[in-house]
Amino acid sequence: MMADVSIECVGLDITLQQALAATIKRGRIAVAGIFSHPTSDMEMNDIVIGEKEIIGVIGYNYYFQTAINLVSKGIINANDFITAKIDIDDIVEKGFKELITDKDNHIKILVHP
Repeated sequence: MMADVSIECVGLDITLQQALAATIKRGRIAVAGIFSHPTSDMEMNDIVIGEKEIIGVIGYNYYFQTAINLVSKGIINANDFITAKIDIDDIVEKGFKELITDKDNHIKILVHP
């Protein structure tokens, strides 16, 4: 099953490639993730031949309801995106620094107050 719209919100080359692969012909990919480095690993032929549209978005106000619906219907399991759980006291070392130095192994780190 492929998506009409994919939202890349992690900022990794691999998740951008996955969003492209998961999107139907003439579909739209919204890139909301913040990339820590330039990326050139996009399959340009997939975009051209697939007539796909890539847009950049800052903020998620137009996509919250869609995401909430997908999670509430069980189509997406939000727990699959949580790659670590930390206490707020560890937010710098085990949160921010971990996302910068080991970004390929993390999607979202949940912070407990």
